Amino acid sequence: RQEEALDTLVELLDRDSWGEVMRAGAIDGIANLREERGVEHLKGQTQYGVPTRARRSAIAALVKLSSGRKIRELLEELLEDGDPHLRTSVGMVLGGLGDTKARPALRRALARDLDGRVRRRLREVLRDLGGRSRREMSTLREEVDMLRRQNAELSARLSKLEGRLADTK
Repeated sequence: RQEEALDTLVELLDRDSWGEVMRAGAIDGIANLREERGVEHLKGQTQYGVPTRARRSAIAALVKLSSGRKIRELLEELLEDGDPHLRTSVGMVLGGLGDTKARPALRRALARDLDGRVRRRLREVLRDLGGRSRREMSTLREEVDMLRRQNAELSARLSKLEGRLADTK
């Protein structure tokens, strides 16, 4: 998390390597810096012409730096890319965001995509989004956990009362 680390990592984005290992590592490093300045560099790595592995790494890394509307819209645009592996990655990342505003774009992509693998992944993402945001799901989980605890406490109290009742008979 040193300030000059971003500059060094940005320089590595242009370095070719087998399997795009260097570029993907630099992208991951930029994401782990958690600096807003890295967003523009990562956006550049999502563009057509950048090797697919690097593009997919950049897509996954972008949401670590920002999960706002602009990132969601960029990802929605990438659902129209010609690479089915990229479209699958974009769908998974959009699903991971938990933003229900992505549902219309995911539905449009599902309606026009011909690749069965992509269609299956988009259906899964739409199913998992389920119309609820991440925050809503977290709140619901907390409420369910609280209800389970209360139920366990009430069951214990009921057992005690039944035991006392049996002792008095």
